[in-house]
Amino acid sequence: MKNNSNIQIITNNDLKNIERLIQLPTIVLNHEKVLFINHKFQQILGYSMDEIKKINLISCIIEEPKNISIKNIIIMLKENNNIIKRELKIRTKDNNIIWADYEITLVSYESKMYILAHLINITHKKEMQLHLSRILRVSSLMIEISHSIIDTDNIYSIYQLILKNAIKSINHAKLGSIMIKQGEILKIVSHVGFKSSSINNFQIPIKESFLYQRTNGKLDRIVKIDNTSDPDITLYRIDTNDEDSKYIKSTITAPIYVNNNFFGVVNVDSTKANSFDLDDIKIMEFIKTNVEIAISNCLLYQEKIYLSKHDCLTNVYNKNSFHKLLKVTVHKALANRTSFNLAIFDLNDLKYINDNFGHLAGDAIIKNFAEECSNVLDKEDILARFGGDEFVAIFFNCTAEQLTNKLDKLLNDLQNKPIYFKGNKINYSFSYGISSFNEDGQLINDLLNTADKRMYNFKNKYKKNSH
Repeated sequence: MKNNSNIQIITNNDLKNIERLIQLPTIVLNHEKVLFINHKFQQILGYSMDEIKKINLISCIIEEPKNISIKNIIIMLKENNNIIKRELKIRTKDNNIIWADYEITLVSYESKMYILAHLINITHKKEMQLHLSRILRVSSLMIEISHSIIDTDNIYSIYQLILKNAIKSINHAKLGSIMIKQGEILKIVSHVGFKSSSINNFQIPIKESFLYQRTNGKLDRIVKIDNTSDPDITLYRIDTNDEDSKYIKSTITAPIYVNNNFFGVVNVDSTKANSFDLDDIKIMEFIKTNVEIAISNCLLYQEKIYLSKHDCLTNVYNKNSFHKLLKVTVHKALANRTSFNLAIFDLNDLKYINDNFGHLAGDAIIKNFAEECSNVLDKEDILARFGGDEFVAIFFNCTAEQLTNKLDKLLNDLQNKPIYFKGNKINYSFSYGISSFNEDGQLINDLLNTADKRMYNFKNKYKKNSH
């Protein structure tokens, strides 16, 4: 190559040497024609020299600065007299995507200006960078979920956050859902991108799910479905919010396992066919693992919260929780000028049952009473175990007289409904006392003390009547 005024002059012999000596994909062209491409360039793009002469080579470039043109590049090189080094994304003849670093310089051939470009295929490096970037993004989103578990005991809000972050993490995902196993069906607990009127109450048999169909019932791997219109796919048509397509066209569905048991599925969907690739499945694997950990942690956290508020034997509120709920109830009653009734219960002769049938029999009586008493509570009413054989409850929407009738009926039912423990028939009963907010005071201690005194009065009368 000869140099004239800092512009390299090339000849036909130079072009032959490039083909013979340079192993990088190389092209020489201007805005009028492609002068030369070597064999390596043809290999990387998949086009022959004749094909390249017929197509607009710029159309193969799918990521570059706006207004790119051969003319502009030649003008830039003339003005700056520098070698230009950049990175670009190219679509090959087979519709594959390659990334390349390219280096271009200005040359002269037969008195006309051309650019000479060498390409270095960096596709693998770029794919690794993009994959790492996506993993870091997904990791950040999964960390957000982990932190949210501490801030809420509402698992449904966690489901929604999991789903939104899964959709953010998967390229081309526009919508999705989480379905949880209930018996032999999957029920929607969270969704994004679907019309609520179409999906809110949606449920399907597990055997009709995409996951079951594609894993032959094993439910053991992530499934990618490129086209839900395939005849071997059973598709429930759920309306989407997409203006261009009413239904999903492709999906990735992953099984969720908690404590080694099938728990449900997480789906990310697209309203276009063939939207997902193998890299998306790898990302979904990462999401699946973190989702399982997140749900397990959330359920464990919920269990801890529940145990801190409830009595472990009876599953009704414990004493500490009841005091907090009673304070809230009093505050609301004062603010709204309403009333409520408070009742204290004490199981009769539990010591006798413990001494004669064992403490496990006593526990069975305590548990049975909690269940029977819960059955007479309205939805808003509150029941708690105060300790030992004593219970306390708040009753709304009834008078003291109505509540007395309700509890007398419960007492009568229990006296005629013995329980059986290890072959022993055991009858039991209870005493109770009622106090009414406003009528018996507005202070918590006044209400508790009044109900407690009336409970003991009831117990003394009950003992006299039973002898």
